[in-house]
Amino acid sequence: MGAISIGLVVLVVSVLIIKSLGYEIQINIAKKIKESFSDLYSQIFGREYYNICEVYDNEYISFGDFKTLLNAIYNKKCGNSKINVILSFSLREEDIKELAEELGIAKNGELIYQGSADETLGMGAIIVHTTPRDNFLFKFRDEVTLWNEGQPDEDTLISLTGQNCDIYDKTCDPGTGYIPPTFTILYIQLNGNIPNFETQAEDAKNYWIEKTPLSSCPDRVDFIAVSDRICNVPDQSVFCTSNDDLISETSANTLSAIAVCVNSWGYNGDYTRVVGVLPGDYICLGGGGEVYGYTSIVSDYVVVAEGLEGSQNDLSFTATHELAHTFGLCDEGYGNCVDNNCPSEFRKGKCKSDGSCSESHDYCCPNSPQTNSIMCTWDWCDRGCNRGSDLDSVVFGADARDYLESRLNNYCN
Repeated sequence: MGAISIGLVVLVVSVLIIKSLGYEIQINIAKKIKESFSDLYSQIFGREYYNICEVYDNEYISFGDFKTLLNAIYNKKCGNSKINVILSFSLREEDIKELAEELGIAKNGELIYQGSADETLGMGAIIVHTTPRDNFLFKFRDEVTLWNEGQPDEDTLISLTGQNCDIYDKTCDPGTGYIPPTFTILYIQLNGNIPNFETQAEDAKNYWIEKTPLSSCPDRVDFIAVSDRICNVPDQSVFCTSNDDLISETSANTLSAIAVCVNSWGYNGDYTRVVGVLPGDYICLGGGGEVYGYTSIVSDYVVVAEGLEGSQNDLSFTATHELAHTFGLCDEGYGNCVDNNCPSEFRKGKCKSDGSCSESHDYCCPNSPQTNSIMCTWDWCDRGCNRGSDLDSVVFGADARDYLESRLNNYCN
């Protein structure tokens, strides 16, 4: 044990001496120290040192060190640590893919994404949080932070946190990090031409901005109105019948047709959400009442009627209501069932006027019924909600807005 104690002292002293040497020398020697430390730890404790990542923390590292560090973090050998390092090299996207393929991680390099550190995928991906410069994701003397996060399968995140670092005192200029994506709404015409389509689309985009947390970053929201094409979708009159099976089938077929149209037209990857607009004041009118729009919870596509401009069922209002569904909000007056096990006390379902519930889902609604609410178009189940009297005053309720902020804040980061 005495020999081991001496080894520890010598090792610590050696580290202090190396701190005074040039960094090109340090990089070469540091690897030997890490190996010695691991061996010594094994002698003392009878097992490997579990967190080799801490040895790299706040160090100026070589490409080989980065490879070792990335592999260790991805394979969860670093605990919950966030490791900061300064790079002695530059990295392109293909470099990270080649590293992942060589290490057999992130599905051999297939799961490499650029995105926000706030939006994990939970699929064992590598998420790169940066803005490319001269085709490089990270450049010489950049500071980056690596860590794991996400459920069910943790992703490994690599985030730019500093630039032009001084390799001696470890000070850096602030990193530009991640530039938020643009929230782009793609408006397309369904089954016929819409008069003044581009103007109506822009008005709808502005209304969406005004009513959501995106109002804090309006410059991050854009729209595309496709005026020269029409997407053909199935007949929509079924939505005003009581044939639930046919309604579900038509809904699915319509949303699929929209996906085919926009992707075949070359818009794949250019949009955040797609709003398909049908000519006329409503989608259908019949025994089941009037239908102005529909989508599914967490979808990329919505269907709305053009509506009567200036009314509470115009394109701007209906599109905003349906877009909110795609981020997880429920209808407050009829699209929910009481469930005290949910934080909002409501889950997605189809309530009836007698208080019973059908088509129940496990999904807990993030929003509860509110007054003057965009998500309360019809209080069929006597929830006590309403949507107010005009387009200007109606809002998302407090809990609905808080939830939308959590889903949209990466666009305003």
